[in-house]
Amino acid sequence: TGTFRTILADDEQDLWVFLREAPGEATVLVALNASEDVVSFDLPASGPRAWSLAFGAASNSPEAPKWIRVEPISGCVWVLE
Repeated sequence: TGTFRTILADDEQDLWVFLREAPGEATVLVALNASEDVVSFDLPASGPRAWSLAFGAASNSPEAPKWIRVEPISGCVWVLE
């Protein structure tokens, strides 16, 4: 049960970012990079709550903490806390 909502589908980067939501369960954000290059995107706003990386190797910089880089042929999962 639950829903999937696409946040970003970027054919140039071979990147798909989506939200998975279900009643009574944590909201998760998934980024799948199907390219052979590092890709980047902006984390969506989360209001007073914060995204916490739960799986994968994503990186950002202190200057732009919402700008995320995802390694080639990989994926990352964040949980909304």
